[in-house]
Amino acid sequence: MGGPCSRVFLDKMLKCRWRYDVVTLLSCARAVNSDIMRQLSSSQYAAFLAEKSVAAVHFDAAWGVRYRQEMRRRMRDAAEAIGEQANFGEVDFDIELAVARSVPIINVPTVAYYRDGELVVALIGSNQT
Repeated sequence: MGGPCSRVFLDKMLKCRWRYDVVTLLSCARAVNSDIMRQLSSSQYAAFLAEKSVAAVHFDAAWGVRYRQEMRRRMRDAAEAIGEQANFGEVDFDIELAVARSVPIINVPTVAYYRDGELVVALIGSNQT
């Protein structure tokens, strides 16, 4: 399942053919290692975005518990499937305010997608279609 998921995700991210079907993109079911998703601080954020041409960052907060586990699972599944081509990270909205203010976040969860270090889109909610 990782092959087709990888191709679809990279096609959309690298070629900017966006249809925003993130639920499909992030639902490659695999056992994952918790190290795949990196917890990011504001001091690490710019370097994280520069490491690979594509990055996805999950913004969450302690008070946003309703979809936390689902979003983390989806992000980890995607990271497991295509982690060699793209970076996947997580930012605590309440702790890393400098980073959170650099992304148009209205609510959590929000996933920010980057290409070549530039924000492409920030999608809100667990059903990002």
